[in-house]
Amino acid sequence: MAKKLPPLSFIHLRVHSAYSLLEGALPIEKLVKFALRENMPAIGISDSNNLFGALEFSEKCAGKGVQPIIGCTIAVKMPEPEGDKEKSPALAQSAAPPQPDGEIALIAQNKTGYLNLLALTSAAFLETVGEVAPYITFEKLTAHAEGIICLTGGEDGPLDKAITNNHSAEAGRRARQLAGLFGDRLY
Repeated sequence: MAKKLPPLSFIHLRVHSAYSLLEGALPIEKLVKFALRENMPAIGISDSNNLFGALEFSEKCAGKGVQPIIGCTIAVKMPEPEGDKEKSPALAQSAAPPQPDGEIALIAQNKTGYLNLLALTSAAFLETVGEVAPYITFEKLTAHAEGIICLTGGEDGPLDKAITNNHSAEAGRRARQLAGLFGDRLY
């Protein structure tokens, strides 16, 4: 008779807490209780554009024996294809603010990654003042990618949005850009 394997544990990596305004409703304490009730060895928080709950989350998880995984979901503006960079100065001045291409989830792999997440979330707000919504540029992401694991964002990500709009070549280009930046830390 075959040996029965223990059930595999599932670990949520993109949980939004009450710190994700208008997106999450669960306080940190309830998230940790949920992880314990479901026998999760770890749980990942990835609030939108912020790390406000990271310290509280880490402390509550550690106190209960659950491994905290710290991250955030952040909108990113991917680079334009080479041919699109050549626009007239008159058009550039009258154009609406750049729009992000989708959201990606970034997870701190280590202390350097956490410090880079802090830099990225700060840049999302400080460098887009007055624009539609906080986001980072791919160039900013490139400067702060060390120690970070990237999830492509699912249906809200820059790859899926290109595919949904029937731009498979653009989706492929974006996938190559992210893979070039994160290598085996891209999922």
